[in-house]
Amino acid sequence: MASSQRWRLLFEVVGKHRPDLLPRLASIPELSLSIEEREQLRNAIADELLDSGLDESHEHNARGRLLEDLIDWVGHL
Repeated sequence: MASSQRWRLLFEVVGKHRPDLLPRLASIPELSLSIEEREQLRNAIADELLDSGLDESHEHNARGRLLEDLIDWVGHL
């Protein structure tokens, strides 16, 4: 996934599930995130994965695969 696509998806998901964390996203390039902040972001993405990332068989759909990639990416910020 392209970096710009990751950022757009991250802002979308965090805005929906954890809008209180949006100010921290603006400072990611300058400041490192704490383990707790990364976990909060990953939990918000996981919530979205459950909401929109699974098909009828509870397998990852295309959005789910993007969200899984995003969870991994946030873990390395």
